[in-house]
Amino acid sequence: MTYNILAINPGSTSTKIALFEDDKQVFIKTIRHTAEEIGKFPNISSQFSFRKELILSELKQAGIEIGKVHAIVGRGGLIKPIESGVYEVNPAMLHDLEVPVMGEHASNLGGLIAYHLARELGPEVKAFMQTAGSFRRKRTVSVQCIVGVNHPALFVGTDRYASAQMCNDQIEFFVFPACRLGMHAGYAFLIQGMENGNPGNIRMSADAGKR
Repeated sequence: MTYNILAINPGSTSTKIALFEDDKQVFIKTIRHTAEEIGKFPNISSQFSFRKELILSELKQAGIEIGKVHAIVGRGGLIKPIESGVYEVNPAMLHDLEVPVMGEHASNLGGLIAYHLARELGPEVKAFMQTAGSFRRKRTVSVQCIVGVNHPALFVGTDRYASAQMCNDQIEFFVFPACRLGMHAGYAFLIQGMENGNPGNIRMSADAGKR
């Protein structure tokens, strides 16, 4: 049986969606949002219906039947610290994303949209979040910013894990097979070492706490 998986990645100025048949990508689309469009909303959570309807519209235009999707996975938002990974969205996560207990970020919409789309499709469709934005670490956190500010130690690990894994697949590590370097480029540019999947020190190029 082939599983159809819809992936949703909300960002500050775009919403990326992709459809996979098992691990094969068969559709991808980046929906751009202008400053004027985003500026109409008082906060992130109020963008929920706006982005959800855009996603459904793009899928329809592409001839994709949403009813044939078996699972929906959203980019993990800022929830209370947990180990990184893939989780089925539950009421506790929804509460953290809606309140929001760890702060506002566009990625908070990922789990929310995935959950509500899945509920509309029926109980057999599952909703997941991939690599939550903030998670419990086994080591102490050290954050160094060029622009010095105090803000929570949040780790948005999805893209850094992906880039590190891609690099690991292409480069053979002879001496330190468990050590990797991950990078994140957004409003802030971060470089970070990882060991056995655990993030090390973070170097930030700008204040991500105010963005």
